[in-house]
Amino acid sequence: MLTRWARRAALLMAGALAAGLVAMPAAWADGKQVCTPDGSYCWIEAETPGGPGSGGDGDGGDGGGSSGTAPCYYDGQRFPCTQDGWGYFNESDGCYYVLESPQPPAGDEAWEGHEPGDGSVYRQRCFGDIMGFLVWRATPPPGQPGTITPEELAARAMRAIPMGKPAIGIAPRTNGAGLVGLPVWTWVTNRAAAWGPVERTASVPGLAVTARAEVSSAKWWWGDGETCTTGSPGVAYKREFGLADDPDCGHRYAKTGEYTVTVTTTWTIDWWVVGGGAEGSSTVFRQASTDITIDELQVVRS
Repeated sequence: MLTRWARRAALLMAGALAAGLVAMPAAWADGKQVCTPDGSYCWIEAETPGGPGSGGDGDGGDGGGSSGTAPCYYDGQRFPCTQDGWGYFNESDGCYYVLESPQPPAGDEAWEGHEPGDGSVYRQRCFGDIMGFLVWRATPPPGQPGTITPEELAARAMRAIPMGKPAIGIAPRTNGAGLVGLPVWTWVTNRAAAWGPVERTASVPGLAVTARAEVSSAKWWWGDGETCTTGSPGVAYKREFGLADDPDCGHRYAKTGEYTVTVTTTWTIDWWVVGGGAEGSSTVFRQASTDITIDELQVVRS
């Protein structure tokens, strides 16, 4: 005869097979250390599905819209934080829990030897198990209303914000050649995905936290020891500008050579409890580079 725990395992596997979910989701990608060109500061950049660091390097898209509701995550995959009839998602084990109503009678095996009123019985659903099974918990599982702090909801909201890496626009063209003494223009091309502002809201009954992220500054490193900091994504160069200087954060090289142009964007994230209460802020960095060749300006004499 199967024990209660063996029956539970069998139910889980059957549900997983029926839903095609036997294979576990991919784990979170390992983070990598990224530093500014002068090594003055470094950070760990972890690419996670839908989280900070995602968002393409291309020109289009806003990484999911300027506002939205934050999902929950487990093992690198995103899930709705609530499901009708299923309750609330527990990010520590990847299962949904809903308080069983009515509670089982005294002596039911779901109480696991405890008396009614000593903790509560929840219906747990995991890994495609549609029916779920009853489990006793001394305290509400993580994710239930009343168990989440504003700071935890803020972390959930911030994690859902797509903060893309900047894609560099440069004149002369990317990987092209410029000339000594002539202006170089630079700008961020994928502004919607890599500049913001973007908002996400995470909530449980009785508590909601909104996080808003936007690039507050961009620092350009020209590769020759010179830098420029701006609060703008820059101005895209047009042919009619001729030999005018970049009005935002351009550069003129004094020597020929191969140079790596780098831009580091600083995202400022502010969060607050909707309706008033706790608030806070955080900072995230994104970085991209491209190469440019500077040649000698040739003077032709007749």
